[in-house]
Amino acid sequence: MNEDFRFFGLTPLFGAVGALATAAAWHIFAITFLDLVPAQLAVLSCLVAGLAGPLVVWIAVLAGRTGATDDYHAHFANVMGLSSGTQVLYQGYPVGMIEDIRPAVREGLQVFRLDLSVERGWPIPDDSVVTITASGLLSAVVVNVQAGASAALLEPGSEIPSVEAPDLFAAMSSVAEDMG
Repeated sequence: MNEDFRFFGLTPLFGAVGALATAAAWHIFAITFLDLVPAQLAVLSCLVAGLAGPLVVWIAVLAGRTGATDDYHAHFANVMGLSSGTQVLYQGYPVGMIEDIRPAVREGLQVFRLDLSVERGWPIPDDSVVTITASGLLSAVVVNVQAGASAALLEPGSEIPSVEAPDLFAAMSSVAEDMG
């Protein structure tokens, strides 16, 4: 996914198409409900299209979906709470997102491959590990890269070794069963 500009995982062309679709919807609305003459309608349609395009780009920038990225991947047995677009953190700092999750088989076991996009050039030591975490019971689940101490860096396209986090809810359920 090494594009120089990301637009919600698509190209900027789709942003332009979205702006034109917005202008077309405005055009239909204006004819139906506002009873505008064609000259007024043309001016207002251009205004709506001119504002919609930058608005969509602004939203993309706020969502962190812009800029060149490097691709990495990781494998997990359980991906509950994750989806495309889930944040990727490096030591808690946002550096990217999950691009894709798909089933895979490793050593005869069913696992899931996470394709991760990370800010281009972000240094990830080759002894780093990735975990699935949530900072609290009500927080969003994220993928966190825990930095290693090695001076050698992972090459883009590499696999980042994963560490499965314990299932806290299953552990609490087990303790509750043992107590009662």
